[in-house]
Amino acid sequence: MTTFKPRRLAAVLAAVLAAWPALARPDADAPGGLSPSASAQTLGLAEALRLAEGSSPALQASHARESQAQADVQGAAAFYYPHLVAAAGTGTGLAGSPGLAPLGVAGVIGSPYRAGPKVGGDVSGYWDLVDFSQWFTHAASKDARLGAAQQSRFTRVQVDQSALIQYYDASRALGLAALWHGEAERVASVYKQVRFYESVGRYSEVQLLLLQEMMEQARLAAAGADEQARFTLSQLALTLGRPAAGLQVPAPAGITEADLDVIAAGDGNPLLAFAQAQVDAARHLQDAASAQRLPRVYGNASWGTVDKTLLVPDADYSASIGVALPIFEGFQNAAALDRAQAATREREALLQDAQRQVAYADDRYDDAVALARLRLQSLGSRQAAALRNLTLSKDRYFHLLSPLSDLQQALANLTEIELELNASQADLCSALGAQRLFNGGTPRD
Repeated sequence: MTTFKPRRLAAVLAAVLAAWPALARPDADAPGGLSPSASAQTLGLAEALRLAEGSSPALQASHARESQAQADVQGAAAFYYPHLVAAAGTGTGLAGSPGLAPLGVAGVIGSPYRAGPKVGGDVSGYWDLVDFSQWFTHAASKDARLGAAQQSRFTRVQVDQSALIQYYDASRALGLAALWHGEAERVASVYKQVRFYESVGRYSEVQLLLLQEMMEQARLAAAGADEQARFTLSQLALTLGRPAAGLQVPAPAGITEADLDVIAAGDGNPLLAFAQAQVDAARHLQDAASAQRLPRVYGNASWGTVDKTLLVPDADYSASIGVALPIFEGFQNAAALDRAQAATREREALLQDAQRQVAYADDRYDDAVALARLRLQSLGSRQAAALRNLTLSKDRYFHLLSPLSDLQQALANLTEIELELNASQADLCSALGAQRLFNGGTPRD
């Protein structure tokens, strides 16, 4: 795309003052190629963030991961409760045959002392009374659930940041388009006046040809700014999950830091809370691996009926309690503990790295905000000086006290300052909003 140079445009703008001093500046909020329709409504930042969150597949997937983590917690808590099994069956063969026991059927009906081909049935239960490994595994699942919740928060931060940055990119592009359309309209107006003055000898034909070239460049620059504005609005519409038609955001002249009050302050970057939850989960899993070496207390119980028994009195219940102590398992527990310890060291290192990366990012946001404020402060005083310089240059030019080049330079300076003001205001709000979200801020309901 051809770039429209402000200093070349200044020569044309100087002719405006010479040919038509009363020419009014066009409205900067309604560029010719992007004039909003009567039905278009300006989209506020709060509404943009709400739409982005509601249409984000990444955020939906993150919520689904939370549900999975909650289900894992419920599954890990199953050891707190007895496991009950109802069984019924019959056997045949020699009296005293183990019958259903080899098939994994426990309780009275699986007793090797039952006899006879008739049907029997029972309800048997198994309960881990003391199992430290299961306790720590359950605690680790709770840490993982907390981590999933923090991961959802961080995903929300990413979704909101993306929408906010695109929102202010669109604002910046619309402001740029408005400025270039204003200049293009001014050039077109002055061309008509200069063409008249050229016919009476006030301007040479060379100046008129140069003005024609600048007018085409101004129109091309305005068209390019329009296309850029349409592109940024299209990208924003995709993020918001709505059609681009009728989408309108305020130009930088219409945005302030107060617009960011729709974002409530947070309590820190959720990535750090997620990394800490991962460390806690790894430590509990390490404890669970270590607890595999500890004794485990369990209980069994069964109640039921059989046709008859062999060698022992007939009874309808059984109960037992026992202790299991691991002695040697082929170094499996030792290997599991080594792996859990290594995983813990990894998570601790990742937490330190996350803390460092968050600090780096926060410093970059601080730097971007400080630079934007300095630019705006400088541009404010420079704009006032440029306006005074333009007024003085106009007066001297009309009184034939200074050449046209002085007026061209004054116009070039003012044009450059206006373009920088447009970008700097959008940059400041974008950096402030992104930093507030980065530190855990959330859109207010």
